[in-house]
Amino acid sequence: MERYRDGVYSHQYVNRCARYSPEISALLRLVADDLGVEVTLVPSDVGWLYRPYPEGVDIFAASADVRDALKTAHPAWLSTDRSGM
Repeated sequence: MERYRDGVYSHQYVNRCARYSPEISALLRLVADDLGVEVTLVPSDVGWLYRPYPEGVDIFAASADVRDALKTAHPAWLSTDRSGM
């Protein structure tokens, strides 16, 4: 745990688990219910980061090719807003 000057604490924990494990579902439910849980999910190849928050999710891709492959594989992840945001 690190202590920052403004008194904010940050704790990181890394664990490997199956993509569709009950643990992942439970963790995502805590995020969706806005219970103060912050999580970043990363595949083993670290080709992208999945950062959910109560109002949605941000996905960071390592390249445009990875981004396009994710768009094709997971169209439900895309925003329905005209701006794409």
